[in-house]
Amino acid sequence: MLKVLGIAVAALTMGIVGVAAVAGGGTRPPATPVAPGSTVGDIPESLFPVYVAAAGSCPGLGWPVLAAIGSVESGHGQGRVDPGTGDVRPLILGPALDGRSGFARLPDPSSADGWTHAQGPMQFIPSTWRRWGRLAAGRPAGLAPSPHNAWDAIWTAAAYLCGSS
Repeated sequence: MLKVLGIAVAALTMGIVGVAAVAGGGTRPPATPVAPGSTVGDIPESLFPVYVAAAGSCPGLGWPVLAAIGSVESGHGQGRVDPGTGDVRPLILGPALDGRSGFARLPDPSSADGWTHAQGPMQFIPSTWRRWGRLAAGRPAGLAPSPHNAWDAIWTAAAYLCGSS
């Protein structure tokens, strides 16, 4: 539910920005970076090219959508992303999905507290990660994709949103 809400908020936000720009006499924000190494807003320099490249793997998916999800779900990793590897330390775990506070009730006997938690900077639940988890382009072959690696999580979000299995 949080994922769907995050996508809806991202899409709505980008639509509002685009409409406001056009109404104000401007143009819609560019879909690609203006110059190599550039960044936008609060997106860390090391993640900006990952958002752009991952979005490029899915026709019609703009990098701002992926970046909006990364922003909403974890503030682009909350400053915990190693810029050289994409690994996130300490880990980012969402609240227990235990049915309280309006959350879904999703038991997980493998979790220390018995409940499912969204994981990593893009906040994937484990069952979704098992189905869609992808190793980011450029990461060493043989590594297991990890929701706790920002690069893998961003590429997985692109694959999930694109529906490519």
